[in-house]
Amino acid sequence: MARATSTPPVIEGFTPVRLIGVGGYADVFLYEQQMPHRQVAVKVLIADLLSGDSQRKQFTAEANLMAKVSTHPYIVSVFQAAIATDRRPYIVMEFYPGDNYLDRVRRERFGVGDALRTGIHIASAVETAHRAGILHRDIKPANILTSEYGRPGLTDFGIAAPDDQGGDENEGLSIPWAPPEAFGNDRLDERADVYSLAATVYHLLAGRSPFEIPGGSNSPLDLMSRIERAPVPGLGRPDVPASLERLLAAAMAKDPAHRPKSAAEFARQLQAVEGELKLAVTQLELADESRAVRTLDDEQAEDATRIRGVTTVDAQVAAPGVIAGVPERPTGVAPAPVRRREGMLAEPEVAATMARPKQAATPDDVEPGEAPRKRWMLMGAIAASIVVAVGSLVTLGGSGGSGVSSAGTDPIVVNDGFDDSPSVITPSEVSGLVGVDGGDGYEFSWSAPSDATGVRYQVSESEAGKQSIVMTTTYVSSNRCITVVAVRGDRSSLPVSGCAS
Repeated sequence: MARATSTPPVIEGFTPVRLIGVGGYADVFLYEQQMPHRQVAVKVLIADLLSGDSQRKQFTAEANLMAKVSTHPYIVSVFQAAIATDRRPYIVMEFYPGDNYLDRVRRERFGVGDALRTGIHIASAVETAHRAGILHRDIKPANILTSEYGRPGLTDFGIAAPDDQGGDENEGLSIPWAPPEAFGNDRLDERADVYSLAATVYHLLAGRSPFEIPGGSNSPLDLMSRIERAPVPGLGRPDVPASLERLLAAAMAKDPAHRPKSAAEFARQLQAVEGELKLAVTQLELADESRAVRTLDDEQAEDATRIRGVTTVDAQVAAPGVIAGVPERPTGVAPAPVRRREGMLAEPEVAATMARPKQAATPDDVEPGEAPRKRWMLMGAIAASIVVAVGSLVTLGGSGGSGVSSAGTDPIVVNDGFDDSPSVITPSEVSGLVGVDGGDGYEFSWSAPSDATGVRYQVSESEAGKQSIVMTTTYVSSNRCITVVAVRGDRSSLPVSGCAS
């Protein structure tokens, strides 16, 4: 039997508007904050649980954990937390007026590109939480909200825990998106969240959770049995490439050791699928841990003629080997439009699919964030200066002529100004760059080197300032001119530019 909803507490400086969400142990209200004036969502612990010390601690922990990571662009921000005059704890959060993703997927069909982009955005939020020592443990479509600008926001850290604390019998899990190890006494680690991430992306594409059988029996016991024993069902969508099917199946492997080891690794493999489909590669939003604090003395002591590299987001590099052997497919399906409505829907009914294991714990420690890799060079003014110093760059013009020449064959070593290790620039591995007007865009192609193993291509669109990573030797651009750089490991080739005829 559903419980009665609570009334909004009196909070100084805030005016209650309406109830916008109902959860297992808290209600969410829309308030008007007076200073600064804005709408906020206020999550309030229900009065029936005030006497329960564990629920109060869990509520306080949620506020602290969310505040620790809420500066991330895809995690719902926490503004403050306190205790109301009626003794109920509350958390003041950013208000997301759009549908949560469970409601969205019930109303619309997600395109492959939209699902990939959402997966990368939420993976970057989860990776940020992991680097802060936090496991979410309840990633699912209903816990992804939609902002007024259409961006997703991960919320509900109610059963999350820091990595140095274990769970208790009061913690729950959402069975349809939970990994098999969550049903026993196994200690959970980051790969449990990776499983739930993959299950969420699967849900966006299939319109249902991975082991739900339409029209069949989907009781908690049925779902748990399939999650523990059955293989991941196929999506049954012809527009989903085989590489994405394989990636989701691997990320939902029964054995955690067979999954991607981190949310960041899972995101990079999603980026590789974007590259395969010739979609713009979605940026992985992570804090730049490679930037060291530099003093004025450090700057003055450096060689004044040092060439400084341009910092780019290394996470945009597609993970090699993910799409090996997969034939090229047509361009991806356009992202589904975001549907919005006023107010945030109530928490979906999940009581029938909730299980509370006797023990659910986080790992003893969390692996440190991945060591920063070398930044790519040869963009903007730096690329131009190297080309002038090394050889000539012949740009394709309207006449249809083409050709690129580089002086010398030995690698060029340039200190990038960020560490003591040099970046290696090889003679160009891109040749025969040509482009034609295809009507819907300019279609470019080029020749790969004789040994193309491990080579990927960074494509820059000069007018839009846009960069993409592709694994093929073709690219469709909305701009007439592009620049292509071949990247092999930590070696970048000289850039080759061309304009469509």
